[in-house]
Amino acid sequence: MLTQNNHIPTILIIGAGPGGLLLYHGIQKHLNKNMKKFNVKIFERDLGPQDRWQGYNIGLNPHGIKSLIFCLPESLVARLPEVIPNPIHEKEYHGIIHRDHKGTEIFRTPPTRFKSLFEIAMSTYPSIISYRDRLRDLMLEDVNVQWGKKCIGYDEFGDEIWAIFQDGTKVKGDILIGCDGIHSSIRRQKLPHLQIFDYGITQVLIDVTPNKKLMDRIIALNGNVLVQKSFGQDGDTTFSLMRLIPIETDITENTPDDKIHYRISLCYTYYTHWDTRNKNINVNDNDPQSVIDHIKTVIKQHREPCELTDILLELVSIAPVSPPKDYEKTFYRTYNPPKRRPIQDINPMSIEPWESTRVTLLGDAIHAMNPFLGFGTNNALQDAESLVKYFSNYEKYGYKSCIQEYENEMRIRSSRDVLESRENCLTQNLPKEYNF
Repeated sequence: MLTQNNHIPTILIIGAGPGGLLLYHGIQKHLNKNMKKFNVKIFERDLGPQDRWQGYNIGLNPHGIKSLIFCLPESLVARLPEVIPNPIHEKEYHGIIHRDHKGTEIFRTPPTRFKSLFEIAMSTYPSIISYRDRLRDLMLEDVNVQWGKKCIGYDEFGDEIWAIFQDGTKVKGDILIGCDGIHSSIRRQKLPHLQIFDYGITQVLIDVTPNKKLMDRIIALNGNVLVQKSFGQDGDTTFSLMRLIPIETDITENTPDDKIHYRISLCYTYYTHWDTRNKNINVNDNDPQSVIDHIKTVIKQHREPCELTDILLELVSIAPVSPPKDYEKTFYRTYNPPKRRPIQDINPMSIEPWESTRVTLLGDAIHAMNPFLGFGTNNALQDAESLVKYFSNYEKYGYKSCIQEYENEMRIRSSRDVLESRENCLTQNLPKEYNF
């Protein structure tokens, strides 16, 4: 899009997560298709695509899938089943099961039947479990990410915006979009009064590869339900996401059970004061084995002995505590050391509407959410779709109107999901005499 000075506006995207990457693709697909209307540059603080762990599993709901289909080029849309595998008929139950601390079933969501992720996009079905790392790999295709560029702030001068990077460089643009996560330096500068809300709850997220022997025990307890939650009597919780698709692709009927593996993402949460008020706690978050030993101790202290507890302890025990050696077979693209992390969120409606400028925010940078309902990534994808649609009016109405319309829509939508997720998390972490 040429301005009166034959100037093609430049959009600077800070952060190459799902939201930033989808925004890049959406602009190229819809706004630069017939004539180049925008220059787009995308920057990422990681040193490369495998520099940091991207996680095994995430849930994508109909809103997120619709945004992927809208923004991604047709060539990548056709390959989405590679990273969001279609359900295995009569084998996978795409729903949620809830159990108490003894492993007794409380309830499960009604069964749903669908053949592909494209069916989900046209429905109100629940989430389908996707491989986050593979999704990111797919979205990185044909994107010229500038790696090793950590943005620490920006300067505005009239019609220009300059992104400032930790390496001392600056890049000029017309619009700056911060997709740089919950600790966004761009948000801190633009909206210093928008605060992070801390739940007083600690989470430990681990990604493990149980073999078929252990997976058979999990299925025997929970059936073939892919999202599993449990609630301790003292307020600790677990939830896990899995697919019943083996990692290995060369399995035969003679393959031993201990040579067949699956992916599970497991999150264990508990009250932070269980650690802070106990003077005998000695955990080093820079020592993964120390974290694993501590979590096993907490589980034993707050869970009754039963099959569910035994399975939880085994899953925690097989979490890797060191990077794999070069000669070792590993299912992990990179190494993710277990750490204790606070559960936090950001509600963009907790402050009055701000003046829209050349700087805006997307995803966790403006509306971080807890993982309990899986809304976070889906909202980031919706942000990208929304921005692309509003930028289609850039030439007619100018940047300020487009960004203002986007921010108005984004604030209402994401705030609703932040608060729903917050209520869900705080309720589920109540001691059970106050809950069930």
